[in-house]
Amino acid sequence: PMSSKYITTFGGTLLNEVRASSLIGDGLASCSLAFDTNKVEDRSRSIVLASDNQVVDPSGQQVYSLSGAADLASEESNIRLFSLFGSDPTTVDPKLSGMTLDQARQDLRTVTEDHGGFFYEVDDPDAVEGIVKELETDQATVLEGDTEVRITDVPQTPAAWLVAVV
Repeated sequence: PMSSKYITTFGGTLLNEVRASSLIGDGLASCSLAFDTNKVEDRSRSIVLASDNQVVDPSGQQVYSLSGAADLASEESNIRLFSLFGSDPTTVDPKLSGMTLDQARQDLRTVTEDHGGFFYEVDDPDAVEGIVKELETDQATVLEGDTEVRITDVPQTPAAWLVAVV
C-alpha cells in the first residue's frame, strides 16, 4: 500500500486505469495544448522538457508519440522546444522502455533538433545559461502599442526649499 504522503503529493498524476509511465509524448502534447488559442504572432512560446525519454507503455496507451507531440508543438502552436536530458543509469531498464540510455538520448536529441529545438544534457554546465539566453533572445520582441506616461509626484520646489533650510 502507498503511504498517504505519497498519494497526497502525486495524487493528480496517478490514474488506476493507465498502466504506463513516463508518457513523454502525451506530456509534451498536453503542455502544447495548454497555451491559449489566441495566435499572436510576436508572442513567445517555449517549453522546457526535462526527461530521460524512458517511456514504459506495454499496453500502447500513449496517445502522442514524442515525434507527434513535437509536430504539434512546432507546427500547430509555433512552440520552441528545449530538451534537457538526464537519467539515472541504475534505473534504466531497456526491457521495459524498449530503448537503452544512449538510444533514448539520441531519440530525444533528434526529435528536438529536427523540430528546430535545442537539446542539452542535464550535467552540461552551460545548459541553464544557454536556455536562458535563447529564451531572452526570443522574448526580446518589442510589443507595439500606445504608451502613456504619468507623472504623479514631482517635489522639485519643496525639495529645493528643504535643502535651502537645512
